[in-house]
Amino acid sequence: MSLQAALQENERRLKNGEIDKNEYSISKQEILKTWLNKSSKTEPSNAESKPKETSLYIALQLEPNATEAEIKSNYKKLALKHHPDKNGGIETEEWNKISKAYEILSNEDKRAIYDNYGTIHDLGKASLNVHVGGDSWIPYIGNLEIGLWLASVVEDGSSPELKMINSSEQRERRHITRVSRIARHLQDKLHQFPNNDHAEFKSFKESLSQEAQKLSTEPNGKRLLSLLGEIYVSRAEAHQNRFPMATMLNGFNGAINSFSFASGLVSGYLKAKRRPSGMNEKETNEVIWQLAKSEISSIARETSDKVLSDKSYFANNLYILGKVWKDVGKS
Repeated sequence: MSLQAALQENERRLKNGEIDKNEYSISKQEILKTWLNKSSKTEPSNAESKPKETSLYIALQLEPNATEAEIKSNYKKLALKHHPDKNGGIETEEWNKISKAYEILSNEDKRAIYDNYGTIHDLGKASLNVHVGGDSWIPYIGNLEIGLWLASVVEDGSSPELKMINSSEQRERRHITRVSRIARHLQDKLHQFPNNDHAEFKSFKESLSQEAQKLSTEPNGKRLLSLLGEIYVSRAEAHQNRFPMATMLNGFNGAINSFSFASGLVSGYLKAKRRPSGMNEKETNEVIWQLAKSEISSIARETSDKVLSDKSYFANNLYILGKVWKDVGKS
């Protein structure tokens, strides 16, 4: 039975009164967990599972079954020879191929998409690699789904590869993996916090501020600090009952974000239609930010709640991290 069929059957049992909400929730988690484990353990066993294209592997002088360490090692060796710093600051065509190949193959999700669907990541201007916050922000927001959505718009939904990637099963699998990775990173970070009465706590907060300053230099860095900082604070407050209205306000904010997504999409589309040349780069980036903001907000709330449900005593640490990020974001 497919993942979608299993989830639909579970929902049917709930609606028919065969199971209660608690049993439904437990069953859903078991279905997703079983399917995710099965998917992660599945290994290629025939020719059809080989990458459709190998040009990126060739650029890094690798075989398609190269390990993560081999990808990094070969990239460093080639960079010593082809990096612009080694060629008077000139970016050669060879270097562009190498850097592009490393950007995709060093990222687990992008590599999987490339292996399965080839150069789908180059569809028009709608790159799967939407740069909203830069690589430093990936541990906190993951790889944005907005890139796939933009690619679907460019292709008018006709690409069979995009239909496969955007299937409910694939989206669910990517979402589970993404939330798990972000929550694990956030939990590891909060685990490093010293106790409030610890002598080094003041210096630790200063290190958090310095790290936030670095994050602020990334594309949309201050926006992301303010956005995620606000969510971290509100989720921590809701968990500690410091602010009873926080939960309701988060739901309200979710509705506002959804409205912003739709209005941003419509306004961006109309702006592009009114101009023969479409939008300039600055305007395009602004529309992408408005669209991505809703997705980022949702994933930040979900990962925060997951961390606090697993480790409730992290609420104070999450609150402090959020406050630091908000302050730096507004400075």
